[in-house]
Amino acid sequence: MIKITIDKNGIDQLNKILNNGIIAIKDWTKPFTKFGVLLREEQKKNFEQQGAIYQGGDFIRLPGMRATTRYASWQKLKDSTKKDRIRKGFNGARPILVRTGKLKGSFTTKVTKTSFTSENKSEISKYHQFGTKNMPARRILGMSQKGVKALSLEIENHIAGAFKMEAHKAGMVIIK
Repeated sequence: MIKITIDKNGIDQLNKILNNGIIAIKDWTKPFTKFGVLLREEQKKNFEQQGAIYQGGDFIRLPGMRATTRYASWQKLKDSTKKDRIRKGFNGARPILVRTGKLKGSFTTKVTKTSFTSENKSEISKYHQFGTKNMPARRILGMSQKGVKALSLEIENHIAGAFKMEAHKAGMVIIK
């Protein structure tokens, strides 16, 4: 299993930055839910485009990922793998990483008020994500530059909304 998590520690750090806790945002469900939808679309496109979303130049390397991995679309299958796929009744070369659809369909997203987790629960996901000595890494989970920008914007809008609400409660008016 592989996953991306934004947890309470990160939220606590952000709230500390927000005027030393004057405005403590307790519910992050809205931006996390919107980000989850975007991330799921990216994961789907990544399979459709044979790794171009997370392996191309648009990919953000997350902690724990090998720095030596070359980023490009998924490496083509070896001839022996193609023959094995055909022998088992699947298409020889494409789509890469899709035989039954189980890996592609094993992505889940969990959102709470203070956390976000996206993961692939397939037992084989980690082998594809990080590779093995006999198999190249083919990234299936990550965040593109577009995803990072979208998450940043959602968080920014959420924080701005919290400031506006607090200002309104205090009788203040914020003008853009």
